[in-house]
Amino acid sequence: AIPMRWMRPTPPAGLPILLVHSSGDRDVPLEVSRRFAAVPGAAVTLVEIAPCPHGMELNREPQLFHGAISRFLSRNAALSTASKVHG
Repeated sequence: AIPMRWMRPTPPAGLPILLVHSSGDRDVPLEVSRRFAAVPGAAVTLVEIAPCPHGMELNREPQLFHGAISRFLSRNAALSTASKVHG
């Protein structure tokens, strides 16, 4: 296997991002998502799922997965509506 070299991406300022990740992911280390979410000023929500393979978070914890998406969309729809009213 060829080791991947992870860039240091920076989240776009003000763009809400939801990351759903698991410590069991052997393709993308969870630490990459943790660092991405920890960038000062980032609007990143990181939801950590119990250990499972890459892309299997929905199968591992469906209620947590769907709940995280619902909360994220509700929160950001409210922010979007508020910015249209006040902007």
